[in-house]
Amino acid sequence: MNEKESHRKAVVITALPIECRAVCKHLKNLREEAHPRGTIYELGVFDGGAGRQWDILVVEAGAGNTSAAAEVERAISFFEPELAFFVGVAGGVKDVVLGDVVIASKVYSYESGKDREQFESRPELYRPGYTLEQRVKAEIRHQAWTARIQERSPESVPKARFGAIAAGEKVIASTDSATHRFLKERYSDVLAVEMEGYGFLRGSYMNQSVGALVVRGISDLIDAKATADASGSQERAADAASAFVFELLSHLGEACTDKATIIGQADSSPREFTPDPRVEPFIKGIKLAQWEKAAEAALRIVELTDHATGRNEIFEALFAYEECSEENDRFWGALHTLECCVKIAPWLITRARLSQMAEHENFTIRSSAASICMDLAHSAPALVPIDILLKLSVHDEDWYVEAPANAALKEMVRLFPDVLNVFYSRLRSGIPEARAHAASHIRSVATEEPELLDAKRLTAEIKKLNRIGDTQSEEYLTEALEKVKKTKRVADRRYGL
Repeated sequence: MNEKESHRKAVVITALPIECRAVCKHLKNLREEAHPRGTIYELGVFDGGAGRQWDILVVEAGAGNTSAAAEVERAISFFEPELAFFVGVAGGVKDVVLGDVVIASKVYSYESGKDREQFESRPELYRPGYTLEQRVKAEIRHQAWTARIQERSPESVPKARFGAIAAGEKVIASTDSATHRFLKERYSDVLAVEMEGYGFLRGSYMNQSVGALVVRGISDLIDAKATADASGSQERAADAASAFVFELLSHLGEACTDKATIIGQADSSPREFTPDPRVEPFIKGIKLAQWEKAAEAALRIVELTDHATGRNEIFEALFAYEECSEENDRFWGALHTLECCVKIAPWLITRARLSQMAEHENFTIRSSAASICMDLAHSAPALVPIDILLKLSVHDEDWYVEAPANAALKEMVRLFPDVLNVFYSRLRSGIPEARAHAASHIRSVATEEPELLDAKRLTAEIKKLNRIGDTQSEEYLTEALEKVKKTKRVADRRYGL
């Protein structure tokens, strides 16, 4: 084994001194390393066993996403590592206790959005690469990582969870705060909340060959944060998160170079793609989020529809651009134009095309399918394929996919009340997150159109949830019931015989 193979490199970013010290406990031959621009790093060696030696560069970045993004990009450029980790503490939102570890399956930037009369969430979302994800799941199954925690009570063995983390710029210190309520309503899958994960992954993403992962120990449960911190919970949480990372490193075999990905960017490597000369004049100059230009292009395309057959060859040709790289403006120009075409001419989209989009490996294509269904639910509900929506609306699908899919289902409830059974049936799931997800959407219907819901049905569902101890879902349905009781219900059809 040559030197390059025996000494691989990783960077660990932390926010607090206590987190930095927890990481350094696992290193030997510690020394300072200075960046030419002044940053002082801790550099040490981790012996992973079986000849696996890791050179680990540790930096204390301070709090906040901006600092994390800047420091990880600088550290990667300076050290040229194979992997980058953010190791630190976080507040637990649900399904965790003090000392547990949450490894981010995705990180929401929850403060992104448009501020209107009501805040419209438009979060950016990052995910780890596939190889790291698989290694994380294996470590969670084997549970050997807890042996690396240097000081822990034998009566309390922490657990690791692979789930969603929310990152913002606020310290959330109360479950009664507006921010905590916002998270519970809009991001029901979030297990923990912190302030650096999104910035860290954003900075890592700029370095295409570096795998990146956020690992957090739970140091408080939002309420009584000061009391928990005073009891030493931060140190225990940081130790647990560090233990998980170093156990993972000890089992990484071949080089792990899959990077963190932004939502919709399942594969940013160059693909062989031949532009269609029929499409190019329509989508030229349309970039990501330029919807007005896409709408203008869509009008010109719809005008070319064959009046006899209803077919539109230009519209059909847009689908080939799904295989274009997202780094190419053509991808976004074609996708936005396609969606705009369906908005003004819904008959153009076939069930087969929607099904293909819904099954696509790329998050962005699936998100587009869900958005098309949402538009159809408003303009042409008879064309909405409910079975496709059922696949796209599940709780563990990505937010950009499941949010518009569930919006489509809720829109359908107005015309087809039986669609409510989709959400009621999901209350029978054995997965707490799935039940809470469904209950939150029933509450949403109660907020917008309480007359569509039946108080007796809600009462029965609340009793069932109470029997199994699902307090979160019960809380959502109780809120819905309070709204429904104040409103006269519209049963079945509003008009007709």
